[in-house]
Amino acid sequence: MLLPFLEFCAAQDILYAPVLGGATDTSVRILFFTARPSIFKMEFSTDAAFKSIAVQYEGETDIKLHNRGLVDAHGLKPSTVYYYRVLIRATPDSMQGHFKTFPPVGAKGHYVIATGSCQETADMEVYNVIAKNNPDVFIHTGDWTYPDYMVPGYPANDSLVFRGYIKRYTEKVMKDMMPNTIIDYLPDNHDGIGGAAHNHLKKAAYKMEGKKVINYFITDTITQQVRSRVIDAYADYFPAYPLEDTTIGVYHCFKMGNAEFFVIDIRDDATFQPNAFKYDSAANHWSYEPPPGHTIISRKQMDWLEQGLKNSTADWKFLVMGIPFNKNIVHLINLGIHFQDLVIAAGGEEGTGFRLAASWCFYWPGYPESQKELMGFIHNNNIKDVIVISGDTHHNVIDDGRNAGLPEINASGLSVTGTVLAHYMNLIGRLAGYPDIKKYLWDVGGNGVHNKNYKNAFGKVDIYGADSVKLSIVDENNDVVCAVDIPHSSIAPPARPHKEPQYMKHLERISFRDKPTPRMQLIKALARAFLHKKKTKVKGDID
Repeated sequence: MLLPFLEFCAAQDILYAPVLGGATDTSVRILFFTARPSIFKMEFSTDAAFKSIAVQYEGETDIKLHNRGLVDAHGLKPSTVYYYRVLIRATPDSMQGHFKTFPPVGAKGHYVIATGSCQETADMEVYNVIAKNNPDVFIHTGDWTYPDYMVPGYPANDSLVFRGYIKRYTEKVMKDMMPNTIIDYLPDNHDGIGGAAHNHLKKAAYKMEGKKVINYFITDTITQQVRSRVIDAYADYFPAYPLEDTTIGVYHCFKMGNAEFFVIDIRDDATFQPNAFKYDSAANHWSYEPPPGHTIISRKQMDWLEQGLKNSTADWKFLVMGIPFNKNIVHLINLGIHFQDLVIAAGGEEGTGFRLAASWCFYWPGYPESQKELMGFIHNNNIKDVIVISGDTHHNVIDDGRNAGLPEINASGLSVTGTVLAHYMNLIGRLAGYPDIKKYLWDVGGNGVHNKNYKNAFGKVDIYGADSVKLSIVDENNDVVCAVDIPHSSIAPPARPHKEPQYMKHLERISFRDKPTPRMQLIKALARAFLHKKKTKVKGDID
């Protein structure tokens, strides 16, 4: 606790809570913004009263970057709690905090990672729970607020992009956690360049011609100027790790103990081929047929990722991304294509099955060339103990790898209006003849999977040395929704092969060009009636 005298004398020149990032075992980056241009001193101590100063830095806030202060502190000790404070005009600012440096690279221990994405509503209680779990690092996988509609005009100029960051740094509850928690951050679509965050396609829409549903695309072109503005702002307004290539994205990596994290920028770097979707005007039917060269990341980023995985000596390798990897999401693309003219109203949004298919096509399974290459590289090079951390979907689910291809925790309901996606997908899928969602998509479960828990939640990753990793979904009441232990390959028995049930085979035979059968028409009618009945029930009252 700070000395009463210091508390009495403290002023507040810092407008926005310090943000901690770019951490290693001996360093940390701390960013803040002051009300006016200021010369400052930042002090670090191992005691809360600052009786002795371990290291200190002097600097000046940058008026060209909205009076940003940024300190790169080095020479710290591993696994050590440090208290820090900023002095302006020799007076400690009231905004102060503490953090713990990472353990030495390679050290085995119990480490906690918190993760999540999709932060849109005023309900921020989940951050109180994250703080209680004392994470070594919090990894935010995107949509940390939605400036593409919350900041009118975003991202037309630097000032608007900066406002997006200030919106993030002033979120209630979270802003109280930030000065004491190391954060890594990967922007997604809504907090990156906006919209779908790709070169061409923005979103799918529909209109009615009598009783006929006409699906179509609203397209947009994202210029390199906009991309560069947003990428530069990430480096300017977030205390980031060193970035590999800021001309194409913000992908990067970092190490903590015996884990290595590869943070993959898909939204800035995807190569979207407009002709991946084909329209048969005579049949009023869309199909999805991605051509060669339809890749989710550039050749340069893929080479960086593959070589990083191959050269990594970490016991655990984490692929961190803003969107799901789960290979079986291809079945959801199929499902959306088949139900493309079904108007769906669920979870507060309305669209068609085609809109869902178009959304799922931006996930890894919508880029079969890229996913096949990465999975083949991991297999051919015998790379073990790779785990996916992902976001974007507005729900929280886990698969142990037997469906997804790799163990995956998709934590993406930090602060949203409803986490009902898995529940609705299970309802519609079962009507269409699919097995239970646990049998082909998220086998560990999550929000609404055999439960009525639709609360906001985060993902918790516990690393237990080189023995195992525990993946958990923890809700805003600190209750565990679901969890699974992933044993390390060096001590685990051979994995039980995952055989798809016989009734899954029909899914593989479904062509993207298949036309709806009379049975499909009946299923549509049933689903329409069922969803119309259920659409107003969002949380715990869903059966």
